[in-house]
Amino acid sequence: MHEANALAITKNVKGVPRLVAVSLDPPGIIMTMHGTMNLVTLCRMAPNELVLLRVLHSISGTLAAFHKLGLSHNDIKADNVTICGGVNAESTTATLVDLGLVTRHGEYPFGLLPRSDGKIFYAPEMMRAEMPTSEATDMYSFGYLLRCLKPIMGAATPYISILACQALGPPSKRPTFQQAREILRKAADKLNAWPSDVSA
Repeated sequence: MHEANALAITKNVKGVPRLVAVSLDPPGIIMTMHGTMNLVTLCRMAPNELVLLRVLHSISGTLAAFHKLGLSHNDIKADNVTICGGVNAESTTATLVDLGLVTRHGEYPFGLLPRSDGKIFYAPEMMRAEMPTSEATDMYSFGYLLRCLKPIMGAATPYISILACQALGPPSKRPTFQQAREILRKAADKLNAWPSDVSA
């Protein structure tokens, strides 16, 4: 029921599913569905660069809201971002899913013992149990996602490269998600095609 609790806490956060029902026997949850593909699938379809920026801008806003609540997602990766809308659609929206590893700041999602079997998108200091979850540990994972997307970016590549480099750096030097959101907005402005319905 951990994920159900996380969904309940984030019920007012834009960009996460909504909890519909909980079953105790058998254990399970029902939540809203947002789109029929994830970011991995979208990237294989050679999307418009602005669509990718829109997705990243949206997810960074969702994560900024998470951390304002004192929560870490702890599982930020392309297949945990669902997409609604087409490859070139201005109406494309992104939803951050799989809240099963959400923790409060200062906790360890895998317990206190160091782990050597972690995925490479997890913050190394967290996997070594040297530092608990924080905005900085989530930002590392976001930075890894940016680095993976960089080869398919165009005019926005310099912005993505700089942001990824900062996000993958030392914990104390990593940007906040609000700062990342502002950088992504500047990258979109570079294209002179930022959709009018997207807030700053």
